[in-house]
Amino acid sequence: MALEESINRVVSLLSGRSLSPDQASDLAGMEAEEPGTLESAALKLFERKRDELRAIFDGESQCRKVAREIENRYGIDEGDIYQPESVGDLVALLKQARQIGVAVRAVGSARSLSDAPAPTSDTIMVSTCGLADALPVDVSVLQDSGQAEWLYRCGAGRTVAEILAELDPYPDDPARPMARTLQNMGAGQFQAVGGALCTSTHGSGITQPSFPQLVAAYRMVTFDEAGEVVVLQLEPSPDNGAISNPAAFAASQSRADIPVALVQDDAQFNAGLVSLGCLGIIYEIYLKLVPGFYLEEHRFTDWWSEVKTQLPQLLGDNDYFELLIDPVQSDNRGTPDNRVLRTQRNRVEAYRDCGERPRLMELATTEIGRITSAILLEWAIKSPPARVPRNLRTGVTSTEVECYTDKNYHVLQLNLDINSASTEPAVPVEHAAAAIDAVLAKVQANLDGMMRRFPPPYDLGLDRDTPFHENVEALKAAWREVPIPTSPLGVRFVSANDAPLSQMYQRATCTIEMPMPGSDYLDQRTADDPASRRKLLDVYEAYLEGRQKLFTEVEQLLIDRFDARPHWGQANYLDRATTARVLPAFEDWLDIYRLRNASGLFNSAFTDRLNISVHPELSEEPAPLPDGQPVQGEAVFRHDRSENRGILKVKDELAKLLYQRLTQPVEEPRCRSLFFLSDRCKRMGVSCVASTQNLIDPYVVEFRFTPTGELLSLTQDYDLDNALALNRDYGTASFDGRLLTISGDAAAGLRDFVRAGRMVNSQPPPEPDDPVVLRLEALEKGDWDVEPF
Repeated sequence: MALEESINRVVSLLSGRSLSPDQASDLAGMEAEEPGTLESAALKLFERKRDELRAIFDGESQCRKVAREIENRYGIDEGDIYQPESVGDLVALLKQARQIGVAVRAVGSARSLSDAPAPTSDTIMVSTCGLADALPVDVSVLQDSGQAEWLYRCGAGRTVAEILAELDPYPDDPARPMARTLQNMGAGQFQAVGGALCTSTHGSGITQPSFPQLVAAYRMVTFDEAGEVVVLQLEPSPDNGAISNPAAFAASQSRADIPVALVQDDAQFNAGLVSLGCLGIIYEIYLKLVPGFYLEEHRFTDWWSEVKTQLPQLLGDNDYFELLIDPVQSDNRGTPDNRVLRTQRNRVEAYRDCGERPRLMELATTEIGRITSAILLEWAIKSPPARVPRNLRTGVTSTEVECYTDKNYHVLQLNLDINSASTEPAVPVEHAAAAIDAVLAKVQANLDGMMRRFPPPYDLGLDRDTPFHENVEALKAAWREVPIPTSPLGVRFVSANDAPLSQMYQRATCTIEMPMPGSDYLDQRTADDPASRRKLLDVYEAYLEGRQKLFTEVEQLLIDRFDARPHWGQANYLDRATTARVLPAFEDWLDIYRLRNASGLFNSAFTDRLNISVHPELSEEPAPLPDGQPVQGEAVFRHDRSENRGILKVKDELAKLLYQRLTQPVEEPRCRSLFFLSDRCKRMGVSCVASTQNLIDPYVVEFRFTPTGELLSLTQDYDLDNALALNRDYGTASFDGRLLTISGDAAAGLRDFVRAGRMVNSQPPPEPDDPVVLRLEALEKGDWDVEPF
């Protein structure tokens, strides 16, 4: 399909309108005359259709945007999303949820790239978009009435864009200063403040606050020690910045229909700042404001070998400082090196018109930017050795800024809004250079592996001599096995805070973001050619699998070498043990979590992954076994290579006892299936299901395992033939009512099978002779959770 037809199809999909033949021809002509300048071509299109497209895409309400994100990510229809409009609605919701025994999951803008907002089954999905008003600050309850001017109170669903629009009545006039502003912020105004807080959003500036440090107080609907629904206002202790006078606050609530209790306690306040919805539903936030100020920005290219030797000085000399690094090496006067875009922003006393940013930066914030990203990604996945280095180089060098001055938020926020996923491990700032070097070495090794698979000139599927369809299988294998990033690395520097789950907890931090875009439009590019469309999508799916593999490998690399911590709003794969290792106050946070989530109503995919979900129905110990002694039996493990799964069987009296335990009658089950299978197994590194259904011998109990905690389709990529010497491994088993212990060769076979297939093993592997222990817990009278190791 001709380029102009492809572009026209995408624009038509976006706007319901078609380009004129002249417009489409212009775009294709520019690309033909000067390959690689599609950004400029898209910019022309953007200029022509800018107002029209903005009217189409910016007219959507915030609640509709959130509903669309929830539906796209979790398959929940808009009609099934609860949108409370008051604290009374939230109180009633939690009371009802407790009565019927279902979890509650609240989201802000639903833009998190991790499983932080993801629901489990039987969950009420809550959108806070209806709790988005700006609210007055009650001066009468403050410790100091003068604080009111520097506090901003709003609903948790209010977006950063809405806050800034209210604070700046003249957004298009840089010469008219703001009276008040936020001192720091993330790069996107689309975030709701509740979500930005709960995932520890940050900007860049080693002396600047992250989002949790901008919060003076917040209100939450949760549960107290007695399990009753309560509404709390949480603040730091009086010695650490509490804003309210307790007596005045109590008096203000004496006649309230729904009274709010004031809690001024450092531990509880800090625990809730970054809590991912696990402690309750935050519905109001008090933000700290500062006097409005201007920033002057300079963005210019440099070389990593030179920048890293200057890092301490650069961090000390600049108010806001960050890097964009091309992870693919280029030639620096005969030496391999990485290009860097240095961004330095500093306060200035007043506005001065010293220059502008490239219009390409504005383009990237629009739907046309999404189109451009989709087309560039298509070229990258079809011809990675040729196009990825080129795209990365352009990404670093095309947005230089000699000088740009504006109000602080205009300078700090880029508002990139493309389909993308990313991981962003955070390391101690003193290890920044070494950690970046480690990531760059990993990327270069993968790129070298990619290059070895394809001979020059590398333009696979883009030149006429090498049709794309001839390289599909090789490209799929390359993307799965040696994936490379398709966007530059973003490096930021952030000050320490006191939120126990924050990646910046009590240490100055360097965050290393690896974004890799996706595409909403690839299937439209070849819609009239089903065979080519299927091949393109097959390679794209391999790219997505490789993206996840690269994320996990980079995260694990930085954890192992530098005690990296996750950004909870981006892709991360930590389990409980690793989280406790890298976040020293995690166990203290768990104490507060167990208090607020004793009912289990704030369980989520995140708490499942960390193995901290609360199940009150498990509080009772299982009935004792006959004679109080463990029951012994035989065990056999078999690797079924035809389906790439492991099967563990136990027999005889042990199997009979397990069968009876597993098949007790279910009273009002939560799920239709007899056995409860969920992400709880995946958090431990394997997926597993205990099955006694449809077996010829009812006294053989079979446990089936897949060898990876990631997408099951990835299991086909692991070469396990050499991992197991025998097809069957025999051993013994023992069951004490909850723990099923497998020993001998059966344990070794199961252990090797799981270890060989794991993408990431963040816990120390078992010793070769250790038994394998499965903990069986009755979730209800017929639903069981099976947890390996």
